[in-house]
Amino acid sequence: MNRPIFIAIYTLLCKECHRVLRLWTQTLLPPVITMTLYFFIFGRVLGQYIGDLHGLTYGGFIAPGLVMLGMLSNAYMNSSSSVFIDKFQGSFQEVLVSPIPAPYVVIAIVLGSIMRGMMVAVAIAAVGWLCVGAVVQHYWIALSVVFLSSALFGVLGLLNGLYANHFDDINFIPSLVLSPLIFLGGVFYPVSRLPDFWQAVSYYNPLVYLIQSMRLSYTSGAVSAVFFLTLILMILLIGLLCSIRINRRVGVSVR
Repeated sequence: MNRPIFIAIYTLLCKECHRVLRLWTQTLLPPVITMTLYFFIFGRVLGQYIGDLHGLTYGGFIAPGLVMLGMLSNAYMNSSSSVFIDKFQGSFQEVLVSPIPAPYVVIAIVLGSIMRGMMVAVAIAAVGWLCVGAVVQHYWIALSVVFLSSALFGVLGLLNGLYANHFDDINFIPSLVLSPLIFLGGVFYPVSRLPDFWQAVSYYNPLVYLIQSMRLSYTSGAVSAVFFLTLILMILLIGLLCSIRINRRVGVSVR
């Protein structure tokens, strides 16, 4: 990578990071407060009546799912809201007329989502440790899952931001698609204990595999290499779609 391209990516990434840190009371604090309530109500109060699940206390069982819940939502919203607001203000067009190739614009924005997702994940994992004693056993597995999952939802949020024409288009998918899939992905219950029909239906939910992989970083750490390869291929494919959309200059302004 030549120096001008590196400077361009670094500049766009700094802009994303500055926005997240400057608005930390809106970007970082709310998910931490929300997950603290979940840990207290479900992990501490209800957990004492439920017992252990898969060798973990109930608080330890829900901790990986809550990490994914906060991380994925924030990674998605970071790129989608950032791009849409830039389109709304007209500053995104300034990026497009610069000599920065579209793939590098995608990389910079997605790196910003990864940064926010990882910060939220670390904060929620720390809350889980303080509240219910949930400790990550395999840090490299957890780091890999967090990094790739944040990248996947960052690039999905970018695609949503490129297609959105109204603020409602930004909130529709997180509220009506993403949140239900996460809550039905085994955050608060083991999928294996569902009736056979609902168990089969649950395995069509891609969030089940993300949550289970994060949970494995708290237990065995035995995450399949195929899982990581699938995430990487999905990130590259959706990133390519975003690059094509940017190159065609379609939907880069708000009607």
